[in-house]
Amino acid sequence: MVSLFLFLSNLFGHTLAWIGGILTLIGIIEKFTNKALIIRRSLIWWSAGGLLLIASFQAWLDEHHNVTTLIYEGL
Repeated sequence: MVSLFLFLSNLFGHTLAWIGGILTLIGIIEKFTNKALIIRRSLIWWSAGGLLLIASFQAWLDEHHNVTTLIYEGL
């Protein structure tokens, strides 16, 4: 059960990193073009789903790396 919470916290961290990066990129684009970007709601939902999949894969890789490290250390 503890490993599930570790995975979920890792997933939350990766998701926030992706969302923060994309929102920052949108802000920079709006700043340099002096135009407000109009983004459709369906694009937001598809992007959120894709980012969640990518973040899930990254969190899974982190947990896989942690287990591999523990195996090699003999714990």
